[in-house]
Amino acid sequence: MPFSLRPWSVLLSALIGLAIGGESLLAENLTIGRPNGPMAARRRPVRYEYRSHEDYVRWARYGAPTRLNEGQLDSTSGLLAWPRVLLRNEYAAQRRALDRLFAERANVLGAIDNDRYDDILANIEQMTRQLKSSIRFLKTKDYIDARKFLRGLEYETVSPLAASDAELGDDE
Repeated sequence: MPFSLRPWSVLLSALIGLAIGGESLLAENLTIGRPNGPMAARRRPVRYEYRSHEDYVRWARYGAPTRLNEGQLDSTSGLLAWPRVLLRNEYAAQRRALDRLFAERANVLGAIDNDRYDDILANIEQMTRQLKSSIRFLKTKDYIDARKFLRGLEYETVSPLAASDAELGDDE
C-alpha cells in the first residue's frame, strides 16, 4: 500500500500558516471537503435585512389567535356554542364551569377578577390536555376546530369586550 503525504502536507501548511500569523491558510485547509465545517460560516457573507415596524405588526397579527365570532360566543349573554368534539361527556364538568364563568363575565362587561380569570384558564388547560390525550381517536378537522375554539376562548378571556357589546350592556 503506497504511503500518502497529502494529509501531512495539509497539516504542515496549516501549522506554517499559524507560525507566520496567517489564519487564512489554516481556514482554507481545514474546510476542504467540509463545506459545513466550523469555518464555513465565516466564508458566507451575513446579510442583515431591515425590518420595518409594519413588518413586526403584521407578524404579530398573523401569530395572534382569532377572536371567537358571535356564533361561537354571545358576548352579551356569555353563551358559548361548543364544537361537536367538546360536547362529549368527558368534557362536561369543564364545559359547565366555563359556561357559568363566561356568563358571569358577560354580566360584569368583561371585568372579571383574578380568581375567575385563573378558573377560566385552568378549565381551558384541562380541556386542552384531555383533547390532546384523545387525539388518536378524533378526526383531524374536529381536533383542529376544537383547538382553535379553546385557543380563541383563552384569547377572549384576556380581550376586552367590544365597544358595541359594552353599549348594548349599558342600555339594559
